[in-house]
Amino acid sequence: MLPIRVLHVFRILNRGGAETLVMNIFRNIDRSKVQFDFLVQHPDIGDYEEEIKGLGGEIFRLPYLTQVGPLRYKRKLIDFFKKSDYSIVHSHMNEMSRMILGQAKKAGIRIRIAHSHNYFPKYSFFEGLFRIYLKSNIGKVTTHQFGCSSEALNWLFGTNSFNSKVIQNGACLDQFDNVAMRKTTREDNRIVIGHIGSFSAQKNHKFIVEIFKEIHNRIQESELILIGDGSLKLEIEQEVINKGLENNVKFLGVRSDIPQLLSKMDLFLMPSLFEGLPLTLIEAQAAGVNCIITDSITEEVDVGCNLIHRLDLNNTAGEWAEKVIDIISNKECVDSHSFIKKAGFDIVDTSMWLEQFYLQQQIIANNVSILEKS
Repeated sequence: MLPIRVLHVFRILNRGGAETLVMNIFRNIDRSKVQFDFLVQHPDIGDYEEEIKGLGGEIFRLPYLTQVGPLRYKRKLIDFFKKSDYSIVHSHMNEMSRMILGQAKKAGIRIRIAHSHNYFPKYSFFEGLFRIYLKSNIGKVTTHQFGCSSEALNWLFGTNSFNSKVIQNGACLDQFDNVAMRKTTREDNRIVIGHIGSFSAQKNHKFIVEIFKEIHNRIQESELILIGDGSLKLEIEQEVINKGLENNVKFLGVRSDIPQLLSKMDLFLMPSLFEGLPLTLIEAQAAGVNCIITDSITEEVDVGCNLIHRLDLNNTAGEWAEKVIDIISNKECVDSHSFIKKAGFDIVDTSMWLEQFYLQQQIIANNVSILEKS
């Protein structure tokens, strides 16, 4: 019996949090029963595309809204969906899922899932008005609504929420088995502060550099490693030079060896302006790394192993630095895996639930189709 095929919709398949979550599920799901295909809307080849093909997935491309305008965009979407044979479309594009799933509905696709991966993104005034309109109508085109946290669900769906569920951003715990109970084995005594995230305004890299400057003023043997890429990378590189930190800050780019990099960190820093539920924070806890985060990030990210510490963005860089130094001075090794499993962030459990969900929804779609034809 052939597996059912689920279509996931992204802008580009790079190593972002949502993309990494879906790839973790794809690796763990029973692919003899459920296969994933992907619709992307970017001309560049994404980081995960080669692996997707190796796992049996197909990748389709369409131009994005900004390239062709709303009317042509809708036309291309509905043409694609009408020619396809999917019963389940799972869109990961926040408010834009309204437009995508609207065309899927018109094409007769029965199961339409919108998945919220963020909370309180900021847009320009006119773009914000457009996205508010999309959010207000999203309930009309979805059959199911997922979110990475309860805040993310409420942000995207609000009073339109129904058939909604928080899908835990699960971590692959077996990748961290040799990390979570680690003792520091580095050859030197440097303090290593780390951050993983795209170089965008949301991640607040400029403030990260300011905090590290304060740390470095107090502890000369300290280093900051920044993992990721993005439109603001050059600006942050210049900021590092301006502060005289070019010998103490490493830009590592997009990486696939996240567990190994986390094992080198004494502390993970995330003073983001807004977030959904960052998978990187679950992974950092899986690696036994203390994290200092802004207090606007959902409390659901804390699995209860005393590795998450919060500060307000109104606190100064110096106050953040003092908190970093205090935590590093009193760090203990923590076996966090039992906490992560209990909190529901084991990717194996997430994958099993979604596999059964997709299979059940496919049966429902098939039965409805039979009834309509009879």
